[in-house]
Amino acid sequence: MRKKICFPTEKAKRRTQPAECIAALPFAAVFALFIALSPLPAAKSVFTLGALAAEKEISGLGTGSIANPTFGAGGWSYVYFGTYEGTPVKYRVLAKSTSEFGERSMLLDCDSTLCSMPYEAGFVPLTPTARAGVGWENSAVRAFLENDFYRESFTPQERAAVSSSVKSDFCRDGRGKEYLGTQELTGEHVFALDAKEATRASYGFSSVCADSDTRIKRGADAWWWLRSPDISGSLLTGKVTYYGGIYNNLVRPVIGVSPACNIRLSSVIFSSVVSGGYKLTIRDADMFARAETCTRTKDTVTVPYAVSAGTDRVSVLVTDGAYTPGMETPPRVKYYGALVTGDDKLKATGTGVFTLPAGYAAATDRIYILAEKTSGSDKLTDYAALSAPLVLTVNRNAQG
Repeated sequence: MRKKICFPTEKAKRRTQPAECIAALPFAAVFALFIALSPLPAAKSVFTLGALAAEKEISGLGTGSIANPTFGAGGWSYVYFGTYEGTPVKYRVLAKSTSEFGERSMLLDCDSTLCSMPYEAGFVPLTPTARAGVGWENSAVRAFLENDFYRESFTPQERAAVSSSVKSDFCRDGRGKEYLGTQELTGEHVFALDAKEATRASYGFSSVCADSDTRIKRGADAWWWLRSPDISGSLLTGKVTYYGGIYNNLVRPVIGVSPACNIRLSSVIFSSVVSGGYKLTIRDADMFARAETCTRTKDTVTVPYAVSAGTDRVSVLVTDGAYTPGMETPPRVKYYGALVTGDDKLKATGTGVFTLPAGYAAATDRIYILAEKTSGSDKLTDYAALSAPLVLTVNRNAQG
């Protein structure tokens, strides 16, 4: 098996800068998509956004039908989020909703090893002072994940959705390994798992450190680093082996890196089922969707709308209650579909129509429009902005 090796820079060896991967993240596809969606002037000074996006289905609001793992036995849901070397990255969902890392978030753990590198990149002499300086805070793995990977593998919108993780309490986690300590998180966006997290049954892992299929990963390497230090103070840290066992390892060998991160739930508008798992539609702070007072004629609603540049789809969302992304118990989706405008190209301001779903309850149901920017791929993140609830004016002359 050929390893993808991340070589640290000279600055990283001095512990002042992160490691760099050999291959930079390609942005050509993203740039081409940006150009395709760029606004163009249209006749009569109408601002045209571009071609309409394809039809889309959602599995539910927020994290939708995404499930927690099977206790101690894998059974993960999978979410695609970000890319590495141009390829979408597949994550295991360890916890659909948790507050153990600060704000409410969904804990993700990469399903594979993405590259290989030493835990500590520089030469470490066998002295007590040097041994004391080897740890997660100063490691090349942390520098690579928190800097290179975080900056290059996530888009700006995805970076905004990744929580800054803080953790000092491991009482809910697994038993870990007797000679591996716990390693706190102090605001990292991307990190390696701790041995106690990697033995937590509610995350789907075996609760013992012996070989286990629940910890087996493949990819760039079949062994992967943990962030847990060896309590002896030696030049050792935690690792997971080829067969999924947890042991210690010298910090200099080159083994796999498998990132974990938390996605803040308040950033996830909804999720969609795709081949092999789920993809997310997350909030884009630079987008907006607004609607003027709408008119209801029988079951047909006419919506004057305005959306931001970059939008390639205007959608209608009908729920059986008020919805705010990140809420603990979101309402049920009664309808989701494209707003019909009758135009070949989407306009930034215009009028569209949709039909109310059967069983629409005016007193309790809520209607929203969304400005969406779709990726064009079933494994890349989509972006959106959610309007305030629509106000309907009934055209009583047409009610029969």
